[in-house]
Amino acid sequence: MESCKLNFGKNHQKAVLVVLLTVSIISVSSFSFASAAGGISLTASAEGRPSQIDISGETTRTSDITITVTAPNRNVVSIAQITPTADGTYAAKINTGGLLWSQDGFYKITAQQGTGGIFKVALEVEVKGGKVITPYAFISSLEDGRVAALEPERGLTLFADAIEGSTTITANGHTTSFNDITLTVKAPNGNVVSIAQILPDINGNFEKKITTGGPLWKQDGFYKITAQQGEGGQFKSTVEVEIIDGRVIPEFGAIAALILAVAIISIIAVSARSRLSIMPKY
Repeated sequence: MESCKLNFGKNHQKAVLVVLLTVSIISVSSFSFASAAGGISLTASAEGRPSQIDISGETTRTSDITITVTAPNRNVVSIAQITPTADGTYAAKINTGGLLWSQDGFYKITAQQGTGGIFKVALEVEVKGGKVITPYAFISSLEDGRVAALEPERGLTLFADAIEGSTTITANGHTTSFNDITLTVKAPNGNVVSIAQILPDINGNFEKKITTGGPLWKQDGFYKITAQQGEGGQFKSTVEVEIIDGRVIPEFGAIAALILAVAIISIIAVSARSRLSIMPKY
C-alpha cells in the first residue's frame, strides 16, 4: 500500500500565512476593544444646599477630568480640572450665585476625559436667582459604554394639622424643589379665602399657619388647601379640611378610631362580666 503524502506548494503556504495573520489581527482587535471598555459617571447634588452643587462620580481612566459648567446663554461660568483617586472616584464643589449665575434657566455640567466619546457625559440643573432648583441629577456611561441617566423621585407632599374646634390650621409638607410655594385655600363654593407665598427651607420642608373665622369662612363645608410650585402637577398637592361655624372639624382619623375600638372592647368586657355575675349558682 502506497503511503499518502501531503505536499504544500507556495500558494498553499501563502494562504495559510494569510489565515494566521487574519486570526492574529482579530484577536488583537478583540483584546484592544475589551481593554478599552469603561466609562465615566457624573452626579450633581444640591440637596440641603441650594447655593452649592456637589459634583462626584467614577471613572475607569486615571487621566485628569475636566468639569465645565455653561449657562443657558452658553457662556462658561465655571471650569475645573480634577485628578481621580486610586479607586477611580472624584469630587468637587461648585458655588452658585454672583453675576455669572444671574441668568435663570438650565445650566449644563460636563465631565470629560481626553477627547470624549464614552468618557464625556453631561447633565443639566435648573438655577433660579442663584439657587439650584434641581436637587439631584445623575448620568453614567460605565455600563457597557452606554449612557444612562437617572431621575430621582421628585414632587411635593402636603398635610393639614388642626385640633377640633380650633381656628388655626397648620399646613406643612416637603418638596424636592427650591421654588416658591403658593398656598391657596378655597371655600366650598370655590371662592379663594386665603393665599400666601412661602419658601421651603434648605431641607425642602415648609410650614404655614392659617387662621379661620371671619366673613370669608362663614360657609360650612370642606375647604380645599392647595400647595403648588410652578405649573406642573408633580409639584401640586391638595388636602381638605371641614369647617363648621368657622372652626375645624377634623377627619375621623387613626386616633379617633383607636379610642372607639378601645371603648367597644371595654363595653364588651364589662357586658361579659355582668352576664357571669348574674348567672345562677347550682
